[in-house]
Amino acid sequence: MWRTGRLSATTHGVGNRLCLGKWGQVVPVSDGRFYRVRVVFRHQHLEDVNLNLLIALAWRVADRPTPPLRTDRLSRFGVMPDGWMHGEGVIRAPQGCIALELELCLRLTANGTVWWDGAEVTEVPPQLPRPVKLASVRWCPEGPSTLERNLAELSEALDVAGQQGWTSSAWLRC
Repeated sequence: MWRTGRLSATTHGVGNRLCLGKWGQVVPVSDGRFYRVRVVFRHQHLEDVNLNLLIALAWRVADRPTPPLRTDRLSRFGVMPDGWMHGEGVIRAPQGCIALELELCLRLTANGTVWWDGAEVTEVPPQLPRPVKLASVRWCPEGPSTLERNLAELSEALDVAGQQGWTSSAWLRC
């Protein structure tokens, strides 16, 4: 993960629990293409990163500069070796979109501070679909049981459901 080494913006709650500080940048995009959004920051005195920070991606349409077409957000963050944090996501621009407004917000913290080090939006190759299989079973243990027995029975039930492919499973024992 990259860092610029210089602070781009700082926001502080200045004692107001209802604070809202925002920095934004508009980036031209092409509809249907994929973009990686990366942000690097550090913070102090925040209750919850996902509550007190908002990294919003507001998609704009040519004939409607405001309000946005839709808004996505980054909500998964990692810690870098030097203690700074990063958020990153790859998102497809919606149909009809011409720009992305990247909004970095500090909110709802009286004494919190955030230092933004860098933010970037770059086009990336199309993301391949990731098909998944999903199985569910309804199960409850009979009589007294142990953790080992419960895990073995659940594993068997999930194996049976998985072997049925795309058909639904009716393996019940309650």
